[in-house]
Amino acid sequence: MTAKTRLIRFTLFFIIYVSINLLIAKLRSNGSIYDNVLKVLRNPKINLKKHKIGIEEEISITRNTFTVQENAFFYFEKEQKETKQISETCIENNLTTFVDKTNFAYSPEHKGLYCWIKKAGSSNFIKLFSNTNSQMDSYDIHREFQLLAPTTDKLLINSIQDPKIFKLLIVRHPFERLVSAYRDKIEDNSKYTAESHIYVPKIFSITRPKLLQSEPIDDSLVKTFYEDKRLKLVPSFGEFVQWLLQQDSNKDDLHWNQYYKHCALCSVHYNYVLKLDNYTNNEISYLFTRMNLDKTKISLLKLEQTKKGHTNFDETCNYFKNLTHEAVVNLYEKYKIDFDMFNYDFDKYFECTDGD
Repeated sequence: MTAKTRLIRFTLFFIIYVSINLLIAKLRSNGSIYDNVLKVLRNPKINLKKHKIGIEEEISITRNTFTVQENAFFYFEKEQKETKQISETCIENNLTTFVDKTNFAYSPEHKGLYCWIKKAGSSNFIKLFSNTNSQMDSYDIHREFQLLAPTTDKLLINSIQDPKIFKLLIVRHPFERLVSAYRDKIEDNSKYTAESHIYVPKIFSITRPKLLQSEPIDDSLVKTFYEDKRLKLVPSFGEFVQWLLQQDSNKDDLHWNQYYKHCALCSVHYNYVLKLDNYTNNEISYLFTRMNLDKTKISLLKLEQTKKGHTNFDETCNYFKNLTHEAVVNLYEKYKIDFDMFNYDFDKYFECTDGD
């Protein structure tokens, strides 16, 4: 090889090297590339020749050094890890789940599909959707759930399959949610709740059978409820759990049912799972940007307090103290799929119990 040939080759390699580095630097400086890259990664059928990656201005979605593309790739990795965990749980347990359109909120404005879970921030997140939805003409939260549901099964399926629709799931520890539901719907007798009227007589039929057997039904109801329908006799958490463990899980109330069934986790690929137990400000900022939500209402995305305050681990532990070890293990078995899918801890709740 002559000196002239070597010089030409060296010059060509140098030009290619400089060009590649300039291109990489330019791509790193843009803040919108992540959307297109994620589409390619998630959908191998996309024709790369037709899928032009645009170059736009870098924007920041938080007040720190995170940029959109950095957040996007970080949360893409998080999504892949969570999706793998959910999928493996479905396969290991040979699970099949079915979608129910009434369990979802769909917003074409936000290009989002959200499976709401009661006692996991659902009421507040629904408000975020409804505040910018032109169809919403009422602040009745139950009406809002109905209005935001996909109008047809076909629309739901299309939304699930559409890669442009961001699918969100929000969860919390199953035991903390269970205690929160008991405190709000059963224990708090300062207000009327439909759940107390439906379930308390059924609970007492198991835990206090003599209350209903020894007297006419009208008399037992007088002992159980005030005239304004508020609960007079409040079953303990232990009684509530004793009754719950004897019920068919397929018929559980929406406030304490299983996540994987309610949100069809073996049928729907969720883009993001937010855990209310330990989320970060960066996560919230990412979600608000990703779904084009109003950041002035970011405070809405938090757990509502019951009359006695938040239900956290310490509060849950206090309620678990009076349960037997067997009852706690049985509760864990009831919600085991949810525990496995979201890597929730069981041991520290088991250690809360004093009973044998």
